[in-house]
Amino acid sequence: MVEVSIHRHLLLEPHIFGGDKTRVRLHPSVKPMNTLFNVSSGTITVEKDVTFGHNVCVLTGWHDPAQRGLARSQEWAKEGHDIVIREGVWLASNVTVIGPAEIGAHAVIAAGAVVTGNLPARVMAGGVPAKVIKEI
Repeated sequence: MVEVSIHRHLLLEPHIFGGDKTRVRLHPSVKPMNTLFNVSSGTITVEKDVTFGHNVCVLTGWHDPAQRGLARSQEWAKEGHDIVIREGVWLASNVTVIGPAEIGAHAVIAAGAVVTGNLPARVMAGGVPAKVIKEI
């Protein structure tokens, strides 16, 4: 069952898909807003004071594009695509993070960005794939 909490009159539901929800480690200060956490291919760690916009996807799931037919969708890596989101990160609406990835402390990820690797601390990043726009 998905855990539901009430915060400032908003219904906040962290959704977990494709894996064991114990593989998601959220600091108690984190309030995901209809966020999709896919842990089928690794773990997700979210440190304190991380802000989530609407419709953020955090995906460890990985399918081998070299596979053909049903094997492509029915087989996936079980480990190795971990995601770590460090303290104070802001993930704007519609951000997608694809593991393996680590986002450094206090980084800001622009709306609609797709993070496909590591980003340093205290930067603004955006685009597809996300690139550093400036230091903050």
